[in-house]
Amino acid sequence: MPDSFTEVTKTGLGKKLSNSCIGVFVGIILFFGSFILLYWNEGRIDLSIIANAAIILDADKPNSDAALNGKLVSVTGKFGTTEKIGDNLFLKPDTYVYAERIVEMYAWDQESESTEKDNLGGSTTTTTTYNYVKEWAQNPTDSKFFKHPEGHENPVKDIENVLLKPQTAQIGVYNVVPANAKYAMETAGVLSQKQVLLKNNATLEGQYIFISKTAGSSLSSPAIGDLRVSYRLWSSGLSATVFGDLDGKNISAHLAPKNTTLYHIFYGDRATAIQTLHTDYVNKLWIFRLLGLLAMWIGLGNVFGPIVTLLHILPTIGNISKRFFSFITFVAAFVLSLLTIGISMILHNPIAIVIALVFAAIVIAIVVVITKKHTQSKT
Repeated sequence: MPDSFTEVTKTGLGKKLSNSCIGVFVGIILFFGSFILLYWNEGRIDLSIIANAAIILDADKPNSDAALNGKLVSVTGKFGTTEKIGDNLFLKPDTYVYAERIVEMYAWDQESESTEKDNLGGSTTTTTTYNYVKEWAQNPTDSKFFKHPEGHENPVKDIENVLLKPQTAQIGVYNVVPANAKYAMETAGVLSQKQVLLKNNATLEGQYIFISKTAGSSLSSPAIGDLRVSYRLWSSGLSATVFGDLDGKNISAHLAPKNTTLYHIFYGDRATAIQTLHTDYVNKLWIFRLLGLLAMWIGLGNVFGPIVTLLHILPTIGNISKRFFSFITFVAAFVLSLLTIGISMILHNPIAIVIALVFAAIVIAIVVVITKKHTQSKT
């Protein structure tokens, strides 16, 4: 059976108008929702600012100042545990402070590409090509959702991902609760024979444990349904930095403004940890700003959808109008997004509100004085 299929469909003017009218309601929701998203985003807390104010404690000496209990602190030292954890499958138990099993299945995936042709009278002919490719996937698509599932059936993935953390651990002489803290390993490491237990057709190849489901398959030449397993592991003894509230020899979650929690463990030193927090904040700030702009642009575009659909009765005029409305709505969305971001920044900052009110008062006073002088000069 071929791995590529082409489908041609024709949508009439009536159906397109019906869809565009539904799109108007969706557009209104997106438009007003974008303001909420942008306002919320500008009010998010930059945890790096809070973390930077944390009191630094020596990881090798218990705190002797009772006044620091309940205060936000940071400790940098060796991160370890005496508790052994494993996944009861391939990973042998050891004193890991973080162990994540990642399972991928070699499976079919559907890719599609569509082209549209506007016809005289307002109908549209859509040509869609479906391509079926084999790839490694953590969450393989259920074949029943494929346009052409025949010959592209994916079996059920019978081993799932799992994240393991010890119940208790220490950074220096201070106790932490890994299950409550936020931390993760960035990349998978190369496994050794001492770390794993191989069974049921499993073989160790570099960073992967390969599980063959078909006779003759291999990691370099897999078959549909084959699995490869990797692990992200953080062994005891490496240096880490934790931020949280001090309670004797325990460090727990710190409640920051707006119900934000700071209880993070980072690989490496304090400065790197703070920079990581700030980078994460800035990245999300711009992602949500762009999402807000995109939602506003799509929303405005949908509002004008019925007009564009009607103008497509004459394809040339319809295409010109589509580009025109796309440009106009983008400019409008861009300006409105900038205004929303600016106003949101002010509303979330009490000092900025005071400055804005003072500035407005000065402007009003100047206008009143100029108006009075102008009136007096006429009389």
